[in-house]
Parts: sequence; structure tokens; C-alpha cells
Amino acid sequence: MKNLKKLTILYMLVFILSSFIIHKNMWLNSPISHLKALFHHSLPYHPLLYSFLIFLLIVIFILFIQLLIKFFRKILKNK
Repeated sequence: MKNLKKLTILYMLVFILSSFIIHKNMWLNSPISHLKALFHHSLPYHPLLYSFLIFLLIVIFILFIQLLIKFFRKILKNK
């Protein structure tokens, strides 16, 4: 359950940061009109999609690092 909470927080951070970085000028100039425009956008789900792809890359990288650590610990134990 702790893992799920950490992953959810990580996803929300990725979502917020990526939306701010990609649309920085819109968020700073007129945030309310930017939110209203999302409902009329041709791809209203694109922030979720992009955030999910970035999140997926981060999770794959974390899993890869964990596997490397496990592998090297196993090697070092056998010596």
C-alpha cells in the first residue's frame, strides 16, 4: 500500500510539472482560460497521456535500477 501511495504521488507530480513546463506561458498569463480551453480541446486527454508515458519511463528506469542492485548484491554474496 505504501508503494501505491508513493507511485500515485509520483504520477501527480509528473502530471503537474509536465503540464506547467509544457504550457508555462498559458498557466502564468491566464490559468482560468487555459482550464476552460481544455474542455474544448480536440484531445482533452493529452495531459494524462503524456504524463502517463513519462511516468511509465520513470517506473521502468526505477525497476531497472532495482534489478541491477539485486543482481550485483547476488554477485557480491557469492564471492
